Amino acid sequence: MDWGEILFHHFHNRHLQEHRRAKVSGPAKGKMKFQPLYVIPNEDNIAHPIHICYYQRYIQGVFVFRIEEGEVMRPLSLCFPAFVCAIIVFMSSAGNAVGQSVSERFDMLYEYYSTEGNAFHYNVGGLATLDVESPFFDDIFPEGICIYYDSGIARTINEKFEPYPGEIDPPHYRIRLIRTRLAPDGNTEYFIDFDPGMSADPSFVVTRTDKTTRSRVQMAGGTECMIPGDGFIYIHGHTNSMFDMHRRYRVVNDELVEEPQEMYYVGMKTETLEEITLTVRPGFPETAAVIPAGKPVTVLVSYNDRYLILTETGLTGWIGIASGYESPIKHLFFRGD
Repeated sequence: MDWGEILFHHFHNRHLQEHRRAKVSGPAKGKMKFQPLYVIPNEDNIAHPIHICYYQRYIQGVFVFRIEEGEVMRPLSLCFPAFVCAIIVFMSSAGNAVGQSVSERFDMLYEYYSTEGNAFHYNVGGLATLDVESPFFDDIFPEGICIYYDSGIARTINEKFEPYPGEIDPPHYRIRLIRTRLAPDGNTEYFIDFDPGMSADPSFVVTRTDKTTRSRVQMAGGTECMIPGDGFIYIHGHTNSMFDMHRRYRVVNDELVEEPQEMYYVGMKTETLEEITLTVRPGFPETAAVIPAGKPVTVLVSYNDRYLILTETGLTGWIGIASGYESPIKHLFFRGD
């Protein structure tokens, strides 16, 4: 069937203004391979931009599909990734209470993390540093991708490899960053790999080096990983989350287990996009303050989709914001698909 016209926008231009056109009928050939998608047209029969990097090592872009009224594109394979469905749904209804598109909000977030002092980095005195080099991710995550580790118990590798040889076409690549123990007295060694994900989802993968047990432990999303040698793995990043989440993990029975926290630290200095009402306690109606649009605020902590806000006058109060792309606070929204 005719898949219609594809507008291919390079992610290397983060404003998504440059594009080239391509006509296809059937699977694209060579390095332009991708799965056909379900597409929901809007009033003009033009689907909203779909932020997708399916097989991003080759595609690295954003697709817009133009289709005929009533026509749908169907997946060819049961391997069709579930995230695509979610992307299409959110992009077909993209927008928020103040009329901003998702791409506009992502632009604001790019500028936010490009500003000195806004992006968090681990305080890594005495640790070795390895930056993950990827021009593609530089255009999406200006805060950078990095791993910090104790060179006394770790060895640097930094080599690209294919984790599923022959299983995925085109191949999916990871970068094997280091080989390390988690503590000086530890007996088990682990590989720490970087996985870019299928839709710009940076993750760190923990893998046992021995072959006597199941080798893959687990992966955790983030832009920075730290292994200081205290037996824990620290990962943080504003990836597939509402803010830069800070997590600490330990390996238990070959599983990567997150250490529980009552609240997550946010520490985001931003501003309101519309008037918000803060309450004295999370989930209770008693009003603490009403903050007009355009006022500076600091998001202090998160507790079950509720956020403790510090106002410019020194008052604090809680607001509930569901996870998603619509948020009354400028830089507090879901960064992912």
